[in-house]
Amino acid sequence: MKWVERIKKAKIRGRFTTHDIILACEWRTCAVGEKYGGKIPKSMKLGDWGVAFAEAVSRQDLTKATSLYNKIANRKPEAKE
Repeated sequence: MKWVERIKKAKIRGRFTTHDIILACEWRTCAVGEKYGGKIPKSMKLGDWGVAFAEAVSRQDLTKATSLYNKIANRKPEAKE
């Protein structure tokens, strides 16, 4: 399941599952890892957003997690800092 679906389900439930939290905290399965196939992008900004996304999921902050997911998902891979 992709993060876009996990977020939609979390909004319906009103919270992320324990499994979602575990996935958000693992590089290969976090929102940035999902976008880049588990590879580490060069962008420090993406790294910061990935950490903030995992924190938002862990804190059950659906609004912040959604905002960060959208930034990550819409970021062009070659974008300059």
